[in-house]
Amino acid sequence: YVGSDALERSLGDAGRVGIVMIGTDDHGAEAQARIGSAVRERLEASGIGVAATTTTSDVTNTIFTLFDTLVLFISVMAILLGVVGGLGLAGTMTMNVVERSREIGVIRAIGATDQAVLLIFLAEGLLIGFIAWTLGVLLSLPISWLLSNALGEAFVQRPLAFQISWQGFALWFLIVFWLSTLGSVLPAWRASRVNVREVLAYE
Repeated sequence: YVGSDALERSLGDAGRVGIVMIGTDDHGAEAQARIGSAVRERLEASGIGVAATTTTSDVTNTIFTLFDTLVLFISVMAILLGVVGGLGLAGTMTMNVVERSREIGVIRAIGATDQAVLLIFLAEGLLIGFIAWTLGVLLSLPISWLLSNALGEAFVQRPLAFQISWQGFALWFLIVFWLSTLGSVLPAWRASRVNVREVLAYE
């Protein structure tokens, strides 16, 4: 281990710089690339070797690419979890129909129509989906805040500006609504087709 001053003296780099930072009036990507190329050519023409030139646009694009990849990965995982949740809801609703066959037979015997039975079980599935969405919203806030801070420290060495996406909540509400509907419609249809005589005669 050696101090930086001693290392620079031993390498003959004392008093020399390794990085040059240039500020420009035009912050567009094309202008930055053009100025970077011009500076590199000028330095190399003066006998100063340049290892690489990097603009703030390059850094920004790299960071955005990393975040876009991460967001895509998380979105795919979220969709897969949503599909699994929809399948779980379908299984739960199917078991509900089987276990409550006699109850279905009774309400049909006292005059409930096929449509009424269908709506009862469909509404139950949608209610379960709404409860799941509400719990997801409440849990997502602290988890997203912690994840935002962790990603900021990892990529840019500072916490990111945390902002709630109301559009995201609305989008997931629609997704949960359709998943709940798809997961409930088949069990609800089966409940509406229950034969009253067979159910009430079964012991």
